[in-house]
Amino acid sequence: MRTVITTLAYTFPREIVIVWVLAFAARLLFMLFVAYSKSPLALRSWPYTNVQKLDPANFLRLCAWALTALLGGMAIFARQHGFTMDIVLALGWLTIASALLIPLCYLPLNFPTWLDPRWYDSVRKGLVDELGNLLPRGGTVRTTTELTLGGSQKREFSTRISLPLGW
Repeated sequence: MRTVITTLAYTFPREIVIVWVLAFAARLLFMLFVAYSKSPLALRSWPYTNVQKLDPANFLRLCAWALTALLGGMAIFARQHGFTMDIVLALGWLTIASALLIPLCYLPLNFPTWLDPRWYDSVRKGLVDELGNLLPRGGTVRTTTELTLGGSQKREFSTRISLPLGW
């Protein structure tokens, strides 16, 4: 482990490692921000990201890739800047541990619903009940409007809209 990190630290220029760490830190933070934040910026960014199409396993896999790249870059950065070897090795072992999450995402496991970014988006939009279940969608909505015309004539208009099924 020590030899691999040292070799990589002397192979890559410091500037590239700094850009690498910053890029993957920004990627991971943006993915988590869009998936789990209630901020107006996250709500506006949601339709333009691929997070809305990911199931929990694929979302966890993408986060694990970004975390692995971030921790690997941090280990190389720490070695280049003279951190103690204990810190460098700890970052190296954390990199390996986060890389082990990636194959775990390919197993047919049931991930909790709170990990699903689509479920959390439904929570933001108020489509989840108190127990955490999605509200039933579909069916029809009917609305009626009454207008008063000149004189005392009243007219009533009604509309029925079919709602889509599923989420």
